Amino acid sequence: MAVTSPDTGAVTVGASTLTFTSTNWATPRTVTLTAQQDLDGADEEVDIAHAASTATNSPYTGVSADFAAAVDDDETPAITLSPTALSVNEADTATYTVALATPPTGAVTVAITGAQDGISTDLEPQQLAGRGAADGGGRRGRARRPGGAGAGGAGDGP
Repeated sequence: MAVTSPDTGAVTVGASTLTFTSTNWATPRTVTLTAQQDLDGADEEVDIAHAASTATNSPYTGVSADFAAAVDDDETPAITLSPTALSVNEADTATYTVALATPPTGAVTVAITGAQDGISTDLEPQQLAGRGAADGGGRRGRARRPGGAGAGGAGDGP
């Protein structure tokens, strides 16, 4: 009997064939599936095919069965902030980094909102799209009060 995975990028099968005879036909066989590591955050389902190959006059000729294998992905898409909180003195600046926890499948724009109580954000022109936390990607921001000098001195925009 042939045992195959149609998506070996998601799941591989340890044994590709199982042999049953008239003396061991009732003995269950263990098949080992190995989920493959990938970089996306998507769970996958793969149907593992089992097809009997026999002599032409056997009642098992053409008999098959599928087994559904679910692969639970371990990458969770998230926005990573470092540090996760900070303090800023009046008329001073502070920075933090923003990165993605997993590689995106396309460009990701992270909107920064919620500036209040006289705090504004200035963003340095670094590209966040396509860069994850693992490769140091991220967009740096400065929190500052309007009218206060930023790290670049006079001329920083609001």
